Amino acid sequence: MKKRSLLLTVFLLLSFASSFSQIQTGTLNVFSEISGINVYLDENLISDNTGEIKNIPVGSHYLKVLKDGVSVYSDIVVIQANTITSVLIKNTTQPQVKAVDNNPVKEPALFNNPAQNQSTGKTGTLNIFSELTGIMVYLDENKQGEDIKQVNNVPAGDHYLKVLKDGVSVFGEIIKITENNVTTVLVKNSGQVAEKILSSKVAEQDEYKNSKLDVLLSRGMTTTTKGFNDIYPGYYSYWGFSKSVSTSTETTDWKIIRGGVKEISEREFASVVENKELAQKIDLQIKKENKTTMTASLIALPCVIVATCILTDMVGSKPWMHKDNPEHPKYETVAAAISIPVGTIAYLIAMKKPYSGHYTTVDNAAKDAQAYNRRLKEKLGLPENYDTD
Repeated sequence: MKKRSLLLTVFLLLSFASSFSQIQTGTLNVFSEISGINVYLDENLISDNTGEIKNIPVGSHYLKVLKDGVSVYSDIVVIQANTITSVLIKNTTQPQVKAVDNNPVKEPALFNNPAQNQSTGKTGTLNIFSELTGIMVYLDENKQGEDIKQVNNVPAGDHYLKVLKDGVSVFGEIIKITENNVTTVLVKNSGQVAEKILSSKVAEQDEYKNSKLDVLLSRGMTTTTKGFNDIYPGYYSYWGFSKSVSTSTETTDWKIIRGGVKEISEREFASVVENKELAQKIDLQIKKENKTTMTASLIALPCVIVATCILTDMVGSKPWMHKDNPEHPKYETVAAAISIPVGTIAYLIAMKKPYSGHYTTVDNAAKDAQAYNRRLKEKLGLPENYDTD
């Protein structure tokens, strides 16, 4: 009888130990008023739609929902053992904000000494989810690294967590670590955080203002007058009549401005925005114009010399090109007749103004300028919606 009781006790103890060693889990039920969403739990894609997510370890988890790549929901959810936690994603114009307040706070003067907690040997885990990238994480003023998502073996107790973005504090709070548990913190990208980061980038904003590109339209009016008049002189005055019609036409042009003040050429614009196709097109046109000008100049110069010599010889009282023959030979007349018109035409071609039109359309120029400004803001660390206007 005693042996049977002992075996029963051992069996009960083993059953209790087995059940205790199992990981406790719960269920998350996601309801959404928005269709076609992607559900992420702890940055892992769980589902392309709503529904139950089972066997989630007990504790705090980061729930994020995306619609077409844009966040429509992000929050910390707490999963309890053998319990269904329900979350409703509402169809609002703005993402729901229910997470921790990320307003930076001053570092506290006093908080629990981590060394005291470490001596007990009790530790926990810190999970950090951030909507910002490129953050620097500090725990108790000790740098943990860039974009750290998890800190293990943190002594149980209170700790000061600080997060910097571009050298600006965007999060600072006292967090409590409990033994063998996971403490989850969410750092949101709020408008106040964005404004604080932007206000620290004075040099970057000045560089953007001095380098940004704008395509500006200019409008004008051109008036053309056509008509005729008849004037007859009188004894003391003139009399007659006139008839004319004036037509005004609106003209539209565009130009490229850099830094808000300096107008630049389309060739310089092509170089700045790295549009190789446009740059090659302009270079080819310029090369063609230079070649035409050089050829016309080489033709015009000898024609002018020949025409000048012949004309001075023919106009003078005594010919100097053929002193022995007072009569002008026929070749002089032919040479003059050829060299004068040919030289005149070549001279006009050589002196023709360069092409003053546009090498691209205003729409394409505007697209190139917008793409350049976007890359410039990304390079300077400015938000995509930032502009100086």
